[in-house]
Amino acid sequence: MTEKTYRGPKTQKYIDETVKAIKDIISYIETEYIQFAPQAIGMSQYPGGYDMYTRQINTYISCDEVPDKIQKKGYEALNNTKLKIKEIIKKLGYNCTIEEFNDIIQKSDKYKFKTPEEMQDKMTEYLDKIRPLMNTYFNKMPQADCAVKRLDPILEASTSWGHYSIPVENPLGIYYYSAAELDKRNNIRSAAIVYHELLPGHHYQMNLVLEDETLPLIIRNHYNTACADGWAEYASGFCEDIGLYDLISEYGRLSWDAFLCCRLIVDTGLNALGWTYDMAEQFLLKNTMLTKTEIYSELLRYTTAMPAQALSYKWGSLKFLELRNLAKEKLKDDFDLKEFHDVMLEFGSIPLNILEEHFEWYIKSKLNNNSLWDIKYDN
Repeated sequence: MTEKTYRGPKTQKYIDETVKAIKDIISYIETEYIQFAPQAIGMSQYPGGYDMYTRQINTYISCDEVPDKIQKKGYEALNNTKLKIKEIIKKLGYNCTIEEFNDIIQKSDKYKFKTPEEMQDKMTEYLDKIRPLMNTYFNKMPQADCAVKRLDPILEASTSWGHYSIPVENPLGIYYYSAAELDKRNNIRSAAIVYHELLPGHHYQMNLVLEDETLPLIIRNHYNTACADGWAEYASGFCEDIGLYDLISEYGRLSWDAFLCCRLIVDTGLNALGWTYDMAEQFLLKNTMLTKTEIYSELLRYTTAMPAQALSYKWGSLKFLELRNLAKEKLKDDFDLKEFHDVMLEFGSIPLNILEEHFEWYIKSKLNNNSLWDIKYDN
């Protein structure tokens, strides 16, 4: 027997009025409003739109770089990633294009989880592989441990993969994964997701500063996407450097990396360089594993919701790699990877220009043979 919910006359009146108002808005959009909707897409179609977009670039990735140079860097990064992807396809014994291999992956049941429990066990296995190696590459560890856990099935339709939650009510930092549509989704990105979201990615970076009560609250609670997700992508790639991926898992990581490279190209193309929706859609269909539905959501995000925000992920990871290579070049035999990681994470997810200033102080201190803990910042 289904229990009926009682609604008084006033409540029903408000419901009816709200439903009618929503229908009126939809009708207005479909008739009168649509006549005046622009045919173009992106910020540069509007007066002052290009300048506004360049200010958004500065907001999200903390630099004054112009859109065409960002796009050029995106093409360079995408070409480098594609070379690595093609090499993996050869090692796996296939003689085909990236698009053909993507199709093989998408259609194969071999690369799908059969149950939510299998998904959790596999992701936990990846976490267990990195946990004992952390002390080899990092000097500090947060007190809070981490784990993977299934998202409430009621909420799974609203997320494609999942999300990380810091330790608040739960003493663990948890990556809540979505087990929706397992029969349609391949699992080749699972390892990269664990290393991005937990160790040595978001969980590691965020809890180091959350637990450090010597830091100001603004630092402990600040979240800069270019730094935070740049670090998490750096962390995901770093795990390949230390041998934690098999070939197919590395293919999954690089496939996602290719998508992040495409964001540098498409976001700038749509908002500053005259790209049409069709141009962007075709480019993403050719260079990623996204469906048309996913692409539609992505392009709305780039042009309507948060122009320039999507640049943060790849731009941030490139910055961390750039600084690590620069530290190796300048410090030579004095380069210490664990110390470098300490410096990069000391103040959490700060804007990249401030991170770069901190890095320069670190290099200067090392070259002058000063203790990192005794040196004072110049006024």
